[in-house]
Amino acid sequence: MENETGQGDGDRSLAPAVTRAVAVLDMLAANREESFGPSELGRRLGIAKSSVSNVCHALAQGGLLRQVDGEYCLGQRLVEYGEAYLAGVDLVQQFHSACLALAEDEEETLQLAVLDGSDVVYLARRGGGHPIRLVSEVGRHLPATCTAVGKAMLATLSEHELSERLGTGQELRRLTANSVRTRDELDRQLSEIRTRGYAVDDEEAGEGIFCLASTVPTRSGTTAAVSVTLLKARHSREREQRLVELLRTIVRDLAGRLGSTGVRG
Repeated sequence: MENETGQGDGDRSLAPAVTRAVAVLDMLAANREESFGPSELGRRLGIAKSSVSNVCHALAQGGLLRQVDGEYCLGQRLVEYGEAYLAGVDLVQQFHSACLALAEDEEETLQLAVLDGSDVVYLARRGGGHPIRLVSEVGRHLPATCTAVGKAMLATLSEHELSERLGTGQELRRLTANSVRTRDELDRQLSEIRTRGYAVDDEEAGEGIFCLASTVPTRSGTTAAVSVTLLKARHSREREQRLVELLRTIVRDLAGRLGSTGVRG
């Protein structure tokens, strides 16, 4: 049975208002392109409308939510908190430092990501000289099997670890018609990645986007990867080879800054 915190009776919160606030933020983050009124939020979360209204009002006063025509969506203050968190993450700091060491005229977009279960979460980006619209926004989660960074990191895992993260079924989540469809197909790609030393996303996460990625060893054991992204229309075998060298350069630099040895493919 659920109580007004949206939890079972056996999981009563010591701070119900905080628990409700977190539930509201989680719901809005999971539906970031939508806004909801207190009634709909209450219905979805199993919380009384009056409680949701009070929580949303307080969050809006603090800048964590924004009210538009009586409905709520995430607020600007969350960006400030996110930036403050990322600024304290050594991996992100060192990624930005490694990017600054590259030639100023480098054209392509670079991204940093880590594994989170069966997803990747993007931690940082350095934009290139060619503006490019990506689905992989900083802070966003995407299926690991659909991305170059994800496949590069999955290739470092054992079969047992892969099954724990992806499950034992054959069908995989997909973002485009080019996304990997089955575990058998994924396993073939992971074998190629281990041999080749880098992963490829050929319009698998977003149409018109081509991406290369390689993993970065870290002292903490965190599985991380760096990618270089370009428009598919600009891809050629010659440009791919140049970008592979760019990828290797930044991964070596980042690994050195992190005090790690060896570069995993």
